[in-house]
Amino acid sequence: MKKYIMRYFKESKKRHLLITGSRRSGKTEILNAILKYTNSFGGIITYPVRDSKFFPRCVILEDINDSSERGIIAVRNEVCTALLPNIDGFERIGKRILNRYADSNVELIVIDEIGFLENNAEDYQNTVLSCMDKKRTILVLRNESTTFINKIINRKDVYMVDLDCCNKKMFRWTKKSIKWYLEAEKNTKFYKNVIENMEKDLKYVKTALDIGCGLGGISIELAKKDISVTALDISPLAVETLRKRAEQCKLNNVKIINDDFEKTTIKEKYDMVIGSYVMGLINYENFNKFLNLTNKYLVFILPIECIKNDFSIQELYKKINNDLISLNQKTHLDVIMILNKKGLKYKIKFFETKFNQPIDSIEGGLEFIKYYFSDAIDFEKEIIEWLREKIKVEHNRFYIPSLRKSAIIILKK
Repeated sequence: MKKYIMRYFKESKKRHLLITGSRRSGKTEILNAILKYTNSFGGIITYPVRDSKFFPRCVILEDINDSSERGIIAVRNEVCTALLPNIDGFERIGKRILNRYADSNVELIVIDEIGFLENNAEDYQNTVLSCMDKKRTILVLRNESTTFINKIINRKDVYMVDLDCCNKKMFRWTKKSIKWYLEAEKNTKFYKNVIENMEKDLKYVKTALDIGCGLGGISIELAKKDISVTALDISPLAVETLRKRAEQCKLNNVKIINDDFEKTTIKEKYDMVIGSYVMGLINYENFNKFLNLTNKYLVFILPIECIKNDFSIQELYKKINNDLISLNQKTHLDVIMILNKKGLKYKIKFFETKFNQPIDSIEGGLEFIKYYFSDAIDFEKEIIEWLREKIKVEHNRFYIPSLRKSAIIILKK
């Protein structure tokens, strides 16, 4: 992904690069990958210091080239776990570091990252803007709307990359991907395992909303339980496939909506709202929308690994010396963090399911890997070698083995 970002940035002929995105979207990883090819830079990094799994004790601001030059810019409020800004850290240490680099011979100034903590540090904000007037910069921005962030974004000399948008665009349903997925679905117990993990709660469910339903694996299993299901997905091809599947199964209790969850308005409430592998929809705003749509249960099924490893793909990436940035994904922990901040109780279960991909040949496997993992598209020889090592045979059919490791989070209102 890094090479595409830098190519488009250069083509834009803008002076400054802004990298934004939600937590775990890969902002810092992209920045570090870019800096490997840059020798003359200075600036600031920020990072949390944790004494618990979910909440940072404080946030440190540090010179990117000198770890001894640092200070605290936020501390945790023990009552509500919120971070309280320490303006002195920005105004005294942050300003000093940036002013020194602005007056030096470095070609590039880096700030990782800018968010709500700087809201009242006006002198520091002015120093950042002054650096942008003097030097080329790369700024990492939190996915937030603040006066300061908007002031940066609205400059005419910036090129912004939103990694959330990039990640959402990485996958789309096509006739080819639908064919592959349906083949894989025939031999997996994933959806049955999901239902088994919800069995006790389903006794109290008469209506359900399946958000980001895809081809409808969960919707169909719920409908077989005599639950009235509304299935929503942005892809016309996906929902049309689900419509045909429901007809083939003679299920008349599946209502289909082809729409964008983030833009659509749903007035009805459901006994259960489900989001399975909807990593692109996990943020605070969408979470509230999820929660407001249910009377009883909110359920998320999500991966537990923050770096995707479907089909053991990390092995291939290491084989071709490709970085793992594009494999970053949100996990169950992103939902748990929201739940904990809101003080909501939940139960969580973990399960593993084989989700192998049948293929007709090595060439078919090559086409499949190149489609889903476009970062490896230029390494056909290495992909074929790797496939020869990975491919298994069962019932006279080739398949690429894969183990889906998931968490199911159930919140009861």
